[in-house]
Amino acid sequence: MEPEDKVDSKTPGEQPEVTRRNFLSLLGGGSLGGAVLAFLLGLVRSMRPDVLYEPPTRFKAGKPEDYPEGFPTLITEEKVFIDRDEKGLYAMSAICTHLGCRVLWVESENGFHCPCHGATFNREGINGEGPAPSPLPRLEMGLDRDGKIVVDKGSEVDKEFRLTV
Repeated sequence: MEPEDKVDSKTPGEQPEVTRRNFLSLLGGGSLGGAVLAFLLGLVRSMRPDVLYEPPTRFKAGKPEDYPEGFPTLITEEKVFIDRDEKGLYAMSAICTHLGCRVLWVESENGFHCPCHGATFNREGINGEGPAPSPLPRLEMGLDRDGKIVVDKGSEVDKEFRLTV
């Protein structure tokens, strides 16, 4: 009889035996692949800046002479009222403290009115009737080198603050 050729005793569809060496090779290859993937993701992520592009809080509002006494002036794009009284100039946010709607000046009432929910504020921005929980914030003001008014919407001041010019 002829020597029998080695015959694989595995039947079709049977899984190959996992040896310790195969397991460790797969584990090492997977770890290396994961590390390379994490490096590449970090590299791609580092190309995008972590900067928030928010609009500046400071803006120039013209010269003090542009604001006559007796009538608050709305700077629409900044949502700020600038007013003048006998003590000086002051700036107020035009954003209602209830839900953030823009308030309107109502000359007949000598105050501000929120069209969204009916909150009212007097000439100085103190809340009256309606759901507004607090007065309109007063904003810091100053003059730059050219004599123009600079308003900082990011900095609130006391209601007694006035810019004297």
